[in-house]
Amino acid sequence: MNKGSTYIIIIISIIAIASIILYVKYELPKRSNIEGEFSNLSISAKYNGNYIETILVLENGETHELKTNGYEFIQLRKGIYNIYNKNEEKNFYQKVEEYNISEDIRRIDFELDKPEEVITKTKHNSSIVNVKMSSENFQNVKLCLKHTISYIFVNINTLEEIDLLDGYEDWDKCYSLDKSLGKEEVNISYRISRIPEESDFINMAIIDTEYVEGKYRNEFKGKDLGGEDIIVKIKS
Repeated sequence: MNKGSTYIIIIISIIAIASIILYVKYELPKRSNIEGEFSNLSISAKYNGNYIETILVLENGETHELKTNGYEFIQLRKGIYNIYNKNEEKNFYQKVEEYNISEDIRRIDFELDKPEEVITKTKHNSSIVNVKMSSENFQNVKLCLKHTISYIFVNINTLEEIDLLDGYEDWDKCYSLDKSLGKEEVNISYRISRIPEESDFINMAIIDTEYVEGKYRNEFKGKDLGGEDIIVKIKS
């Protein structure tokens, strides 16, 4: 046997040994679990068909966190999982969904929700302003009022008054709409204490909140939650 043939045999042997090692170390454990207690999961976060970079949390006794930008792969014990996105990006809502991961191989596209633009219309009638609001999914809406001293007894009589929200401590009143915004309308009543000047106003804030650590918040640890707040000039 010449040297050339010997080298070829040696190279083939090295490749074969390396292939066996890789198979035993990586592929065989996967195949062993295909019909066992584990599932091989590929998961992504999407919005309108596009991959979104975010952090997905998978909980089932244990907690797994995955930073996604496309599909991420993880091997999990089969079972019921709560999966949610961390609110790292204020343009997307945090949502929680339950998945029964029972297949040997599973793919999940976790669809994110985004707040839609709020459209408002106001109609004045004596000492009452009717405000119509509409949006696809502005969530857990709270309203706040702020006014100058030319206007008194400013109120939304049909809504429950709540504590002032984060970032609205210098406003006069806040209210809970107690629902997500589809098509809603409220009446704001007021009285005039003196002839209003150009600088006088009644403003209403439409605020998108999330339930965090036992209360509804519009911001948490310096970050806005959900959609951007809308400030509407009700009266000037």
